[in-house]
Amino acid sequence: MKESEELKKTLADLTNKVETLSAAQEMNESITREKVQQVKNQRKSLKEKQERIEGLERKLGEIIQDSIQEQEKVIRQCDAQLFNSDQDIETLQKALQLKEQELKHIKRLGKRILDQRTDTEAFFFDGSHSS
Repeated sequence: MKESEELKKTLADLTNKVETLSAAQEMNESITREKVQQVKNQRKSLKEKQERIEGLERKLGEIIQDSIQEQEKVIRQCDAQLFNSDQDIETLQKALQLKEQELKHIKRLGKRILDQRTDTEAFFFDGSHSS
């Protein structure tokens, strides 16, 4: 009987241990499932973030490319305006040079006419005083 009681006690102890181990195993499995789910969620989040980063990098590349193209366009426009301005300056300088030559010619003609007038006035003055 004593042996029977010991066996019952051992059985009860073992049953308690089995229950405790089963509960611990269940808890471990639950924690494992949670951790696996966390890892899956983290991987999914990481993948989404990487995709977003790649998308932003593509957009940034496009913006940079557009900016470079716009800058090149502005440079070409400025070069064209500078070229046109240089041509305008050259044309205006030639026109100014022609006007200066024309003015010199007009001054020479004016001086010649004035000299002739002075000579004519002197001639008439001398003619009126000599008679």
